[in-house]
Amino acid sequence: MNDETVNENEDQAEVFPENFEATMVPCPNCKETVPTSLYCLKCGYPLYMFRQEEAGIDVVLPPDEGSLSHMQEISKNLMNSISMKLWSVEQLKEGILEEEHFKRLFEDYQARSVQCTGKRKVLLARYSRELTAMARDLEPVENALKEAKVKLRELEMRRTIGDLIEGEYEAKGPAHKWEIRNYEDDISKRKGEMTFLEDITRVIPAMEIEKAKDNVEEANISLEEMLREGKIGPETATKVKVSLDETKVFLDNFR
Repeated sequence: MNDETVNENEDQAEVFPENFEATMVPCPNCKETVPTSLYCLKCGYPLYMFRQEEAGIDVVLPPDEGSLSHMQEISKNLMNSISMKLWSVEQLKEGILEEEHFKRLFEDYQARSVQCTGKRKVLLARYSRELTAMARDLEPVENALKEAKVKLRELEMRRTIGDLIEGEYEAKGPAHKWEIRNYEDDISKRKGEMTFLEDITRVIPAMEIEKAKDNVEEANISLEEMLREGKIGPETATKVKVSLDETKVFLDNFR
């Protein structure tokens, strides 16, 4: 699975009209009218999933071996877009960029950040559903394991006190032991899959998150200074501050 294939199967091309790129659509999440794209450029909502659902196409894909690398790629792109937004603020402060050039760069990286955030939300929601289903399915297997162990202990106790008929333990004991091993192997496999899905959400090192949070704080300070010095207009400063605040909220609540 690569960065362009989150629920984007070959049927997707049949969902969108030929003039898809030139149309504007209302986002069902933020209600803004935005250019048609895979993700809403305002809130990151996966528009392609909405369109596919309208067309009756199944957009839910099960996790596969590429899930972790795919989440790593999306997360890396997200952190890179954040880094480049902060870099552009620094370049503006140092006078390397003029305001108009800065605005174009910042908006490009903001759009990339929004798209990556939207993709990440889609994957996290899917993995959350998978984990819930796995936990639900695991419970009866664990209960069956407990029951099998009780049966074996009962059989062993009856053998100890001489309460078995001849050959009863030899007939039932191996079956109970096989049943226990089978349940234990099944539970171990299921828990391994659950751990795999849980690890997918933790692909950005905590140190990198903390560093990014510090950089956002510095960018906000620089923005205030540039506004006072007239290096950036109030309208541009407001848009950048909104973006930086949203980035800080994301980093503060990152899991």
